[in-house]
Amino acid sequence: MRMQDQTITLTFKKLMDFSDLPKEWGVTTISFDWDFQPLLLVEEGKPPRPQALNDMDAMIPWLNAKPTAHHALYGREPAACKSRFKILRVW
Repeated sequence: MRMQDQTITLTFKKLMDFSDLPKEWGVTTISFDWDFQPLLLVEEGKPPRPQALNDMDAMIPWLNAKPTAHHALYGREPAACKSRFKILRVW
């Protein structure tokens, strides 16, 4: 079956505005649930990312820096469904 003559329409909808997140938060993972609601894992407390990404002397310490907390965000309103996880060292 050939689909040359069929028209496919895609509709995009803004679900979340990343500019609403605090500036010191860095999004590490983005996913969606079965209803296409956004799921985000965000780090807090990590130093700012180095400007020169090809400078390994600056990038390696940043990559090894541990955040102070993780936040799991769900849904359209980040403030409505938010969980905070502190980083605990067990070793």
